[in-house]
Order: sequence, then C-alpha cells, then structure tokens
Amino acid sequence: MRRDYKQAHRFKKHKIRDHRRRTGKFKNPFFNVKTEITTKWSVWKTRFILGGVGIVAAVLLYFIFFSPYFYINKVNVEGLESIPGNDFQNLVDEHLNSRWLLIFPNNNTLSLRKGSLAKKIGERYVLDELVIDRDFPNVLNIKVKEKISNAILTIGPNYFFLDTHGLILRRINENEVYPGLSAGPFSGEVPEFKNVIAELNLPLIYDQSGDQVEIGQQFLTPEKYAKILNSREILSLYTPYELDFYKINNIDVNWFKIVTKDGWEMHVDLDKNIQTQIVKIFTFIKEQGINPSDYNYFNARYEDRIYYK
Repeated sequence: MRRDYKQAHRFKKHKIRDHRRRTGKFKNPFFNVKTEITTKWSVWKTRFILGGVGIVAAVLLYFIFFSPYFYINKVNVEGLESIPGNDFQNLVDEHLNSRWLLIFPNNNTLSLRKGSLAKKIGERYVLDELVIDRDFPNVLNIKVKEKISNAILTIGPNYFFLDTHGLILRRINENEVYPGLSAGPFSGEVPEFKNVIAELNLPLIYDQSGDQVEIGQQFLTPEKYAKILNSREILSLYTPYELDFYKINNIDVNWFKIVTKDGWEMHVDLDKNIQTQIVKIFTFIKEQGINPSDYNYFNARYEDRIYYK
C-alpha cells in the first residue's frame, strides 16, 4: 500500500519534557532540583564554622599572649656576688619590656624567649653558669654562678673584672667607681676605684694603649697574665716594696711596669724570669745606697745593667 510522501515525512512536534520531575526507575543524576539550595546552605555553613573558629582562635591568642594571666610579675635571681643586683635586674627588665616580631611580649611566661635573654646577659657578663626557668603562670627564676675575679683592668675611664685566665668578665659600673683613693700617681691619669673594690684586694692593671675591649675577650695570654700577677707575691717576698698597680701597653705586651706604693716603677721583661729581674733591681738599689723614691723608674729588661731615671 502506497503511503503519501508528505504524510510519511511529516515532522512530529516534540513536547518539552522536564527531566527534573521525572520519576520512576530511571533518573538523570545531573538534574537535581535540590542542588542550588544545598550549595547555598553549604557556603553559609562553611562561613559560619570558619568565623567561629576564627573567633575562638583570636580569644585564645589574646588569652595566651596578651592577657594579664601569664604576665611575669616576679623575677627571682640567685647567685649574684660581685655583680650589682640593680644592674642585673635592669638588664632583665629591659628584655621583659621588649617584644619579638614587634607583636609578642617577652613579659609573658609563654612567649618569653629564654635564649634571647640568655644572649643579652652573656653580652654583659661572663658567667660560669646561667639557668633560666619559668614558674607558671607569673614567675621567672634566674640562677647564676659567677666566674672568680682576681684582677681589675682599667682602660681610660672604664674598669673591668678579669678572671684567673685574663678573660674580661664584666664592666664595673659608675656606681662602683669614684676618684681619689690610691696613694700612687693616679691623679689626673686614670680614675680611681671605690673602697668596695679595694677591699677585694685585687691587683689593678692599667692598660695605657686605650684600645677598645669587649666582654668575653681574652685580654692577655694566660701565660703572660699569670706572670704579671705572680710578680705581686715575688715583690712581697724578696723586697720591702708594696705593689700599687701595674702598667701595660697592650700594643706591646713584651714588658710591663710594676708601680710601687711610693710612686716609682720597675720595668720588667715578660719573656725573661720575673723574679730574677725584681731581685736584680732591689739588689742594685741596696748596693748603690739610693732612695728609689727620688727616681721615676728602674729598668731591668737588659742583661748587663740597670737603667734608671
């Protein structure tokens, strides 16, 4: 049976179907009517959670680093002997009043940088031991053990303690020093040291070079330093003279001057036997029958003779 061509090729009108409403066994997973609503709720939920976390974190940060609860309000320092307590406390307070990264305070037991505080103390004092502990929530404990001082070094207006090996331990502050004590020729030449320092019975070494020195620096080699200090005992054992102080020029450390209480000097070579040179000067003075106070110095650095002026 022959079909009409137009009837056979007539285009059918298609209905627009809403696949989102399709029910039954087959569903298109890419068409979900709840997607837009769910997405909006997820964004707001995430923002709410992040906001809450941010608020909690901000509160915790404030409580930990900026609330008064962890502020250090007491500093205990043990073991100070020659170091003035006020000077040490001022140094610690200076560090506690500072901040690191321009934000976090050092006067907080949690954010305190102990290593930085130890470094600052070490730049001013050379110690045998330094222990820094935090006692939560508000106490800082500092325990120190000082090195033994056995001499005083002066360069210009500055004074320093030296240890048994010639290491510069610390600067003696202005409150420990004042002029006008020694019987020697200090007036107008070098500042004097206070009675408190004099009572320590430590020998004084005056460096005439005027060089700059630093805390922790080795002033002299241990061998030369020991020779200078041993001359004090030699002087008291083999002569009637008393030591006032030593003079040395750190630019030329091959010799030094022993300044007596009477104001005259002995010039001694560090590379030779110290006792031999001191006894040689004393013997020369005795044999010549002269008054050493009438002269400025006696020089025993040369083998064959004594030079004096």
